Amino acid sequence: MLVTSTGVAQASEVSGNVFIANNYIFRGLTKTKDQPTVQGGVHYQHDIGFYAGLQVSNVDFRPGAGRSEKPLYADNENIYRVGYFIQPNDFSFLIGVTAYEYPSGGGPRFHEVNGDIGYKGFKISLNYDEEHENLYSRLSYQANINERTQWLVHVGHYELSNPDALKLKPEPLFDDYNDILIGLRYMMDNGFTWGFNYIDTNLATDDTDEYGRFTISLEKSFNFIW
Repeated sequence: MLVTSTGVAQASEVSGNVFIANNYIFRGLTKTKDQPTVQGGVHYQHDIGFYAGLQVSNVDFRPGAGRSEKPLYADNENIYRVGYFIQPNDFSFLIGVTAYEYPSGGGPRFHEVNGDIGYKGFKISLNYDEEHENLYSRLSYQANINERTQWLVHVGHYELSNPDALKLKPEPLFDDYNDILIGLRYMMDNGFTWGFNYIDTNLATDDTDEYGRFTISLEKSFNFIW
């Protein structure tokens, strides 16, 4: 997602980003009812590997037909991250904690312990929500096509012991599922990056409205070196 550690800087670094897209997709599912999203964030990376960050976004968890008797409502999301990241040679290692909070109301708040191991363009990621015993695992790969263009793909699996903790869609709620993303990134001279993704899950049945989605995004990143 949107603010990521790309390496250990030679000095402490504070970076930020502004991001807009036609949809906010979280692990294959929409958080905005297939409507646009505007996001922004700030990220701190120390030269020894410590990082911390905040990402804010709009969401749409308004009650709808088929929801449970306890209505859910939230229209904004704060994601807090803290952890440790190092990148020796072609390898990368990350361990951290991520908190999903919804200040505007009854959003599906949860906290995860997360870890990544990467080698060159490959990465294995694990995200575990101990409170609800939900585990998301992902295998991803990214590579440069040329100096401006990058392609990426990931396959994820969400093992849901408590799917109601997500509350991303009307009932009936689902059990474990898989998601896939295939994408392109194009970096412009002015610091903007275009993103084009195809995202799908294996949740398409007669009881759901899940289907493959295309997303288009534009992101502006900026850095401050201390």
